[in-house]
Amino acid sequence: MIGTGLFSILLVTGSMMHAEGPTRSDAPMAVLVAKDSAKASFAEVKGQRLYYQMAGEGPNLLLLHGGLSSSEDFQKLIPTLAKHFRVITVDRVGHGRSSDSGEPFVYASMAEDMKAFLDVLGIQATFVLGWSDGGIVGYHLASKYPRLVTKLIALGANTRVEGLSPGTLQWLQARPTPESLLADLPEVAADYRRVSPQPERLVDFIKRSRDLWLRDPYLAPEALKKIEAPVLLIAGDRNDIRIEHLLELRTAMPRARLCILPNASHFVLKEKPNLLLPIVLDFLF
Repeated sequence: MIGTGLFSILLVTGSMMHAEGPTRSDAPMAVLVAKDSAKASFAEVKGQRLYYQMAGEGPNLLLLHGGLSSSEDFQKLIPTLAKHFRVITVDRVGHGRSSDSGEPFVYASMAEDMKAFLDVLGIQATFVLGWSDGGIVGYHLASKYPRLVTKLIALGANTRVEGLSPGTLQWLQARPTPESLLADLPEVAADYRRVSPQPERLVDFIKRSRDLWLRDPYLAPEALKKIEAPVLLIAGDRNDIRIEHLLELRTAMPRARLCILPNASHFVLKEKPNLLLPIVLDFLF
């Protein structure tokens, strides 16, 4: 049960309630906008059609989905978040309902796509919540465009291959082909075929994703030092990311805090949204 004792059951490095740096009154805020519906739309971005939705009103909050998935990752969070923010979800190039350029997946390029997408929408500042690959894209955005990302929540997001847990890395290395990965991920194949405008690219989609995860580094260490925004690193204690790596990230970013959720895995978005949401709201407010 979640209540006033919430933080007593969390393993937290640093204080989220009394973090170093500006308080809410003097911290840079995302741009306030008018209420928008949750109607689905497409944006033309760098020659690709990106599927997106917006819901709610208030400061902008961009949600960035994980690998092998889409903006559907956030279905359990959006109803609550839209009460406080203008929530923007988008499928990255080659994912979900967006078109696919066929080019290799590269985190830095994904971040540039997201910057161009926000430019199309006329958004100059936003909070960002990214899960897994989306969190890594968030690191890139916050590092290269410090005025764009006013606060960042990175959920289960590493910056190098060795940041993965030994079990996860061994699993990836033991499945060198897209077919061997798909044998373990039937739900990924079903979702891809259900929503993708180019379902025939499934095998190539899996291959490019695996290549992305095994290409070091995801983000150069010096880039982390350029992140000016307050950052909240969140992970489950049964995560695919090594806790030691998360502590390294927390140390590398001067305004970062780390929150470890008990009895939660990498898929905390679906497993425990009611545990995650109060922490997200506390940090953003």
